[in-house]
Amino acid sequence: MRQHWRRGSLAALLLLAACGGGPGSGTGPRLSANFDAEPIVALPVGQPPGPIDTPPPDPPADLLTWGSQFVTTRLVGLNTPNHRVRVVPNEAYFAGRQARATVLLARSDAMSGVAGNNLRGGLQVTLSGSGMLVVALFSGDATRVGGPLGGFKVMNPGQASLAYLTGSDVARIQAGPSFVAGVGTFLGNYAPGTPVDLRWSIDQASRTLSLGAYAASGVAVNSVIFDARAPDGAPNTPVQRIWMDIALYDAQRNMVVLLDNLSVEEIR
Repeated sequence: MRQHWRRGSLAALLLLAACGGGPGSGTGPRLSANFDAEPIVALPVGQPPGPIDTPPPDPPADLLTWGSQFVTTRLVGLNTPNHRVRVVPNEAYFAGRQARATVLLARSDAMSGVAGNNLRGGLQVTLSGSGMLVVALFSGDATRVGGPLGGFKVMNPGQASLAYLTGSDVARIQAGPSFVAGVGTFLGNYAPGTPVDLRWSIDQASRTLSLGAYAASGVAVNSVIFDARAPDGAPNTPVQRIWMDIALYDAQRNMVVLLDNLSVEEIR
């Protein structure tokens, strides 16, 4: 991945690397799923991993709901310390000529509401084969997916690359999946089959979402400003909960995605 620095990248890196506060600060994990503690009895090899209401290690009220209509999800690496979720498009996806397949809808636990706190999170993605993976972030509450904030696109339709998405990009993709190939701004090159850590942070006061891609060959960071209000008029800040929508687009039969280290954290 080549470096692709832009204005505001240093501030974004500082926020991405910030440390949580002490007692009473309201900081700490709001969603944490590395899949390493999933019990083998409950999730033997070949069984779908969810929905997992309380993925260990566990904030009290995070929620992972796995797609099953057009994808097959499996825990892999159960005999190693590093468990991951393997995702592939299934036969129903190809039979129905789907443009989009939901992989995961994740909801964080509630934020503390402490003034001045910010947010960060991420996940690790490994993509092989041909297709696109979109990771979209939303502000919302316990029952409502609210306004789109931005996100990432990992794609390998020929030349593999990473892109960052604005809130408007996410809204456009949600409204018309066929637009996904042309939506987003280049963030860096991607080597298919290698892990990339997609990390994000939110400065609530400025409504700034910083998006970073971290790979062995380099780091790329950019920032976007998200809207003050969701389409339904509800305010996007202070963020009550983060919702994360992960989906496949234009997947080919050789497409395989591995997911790991899904997190949302509140920080001072």
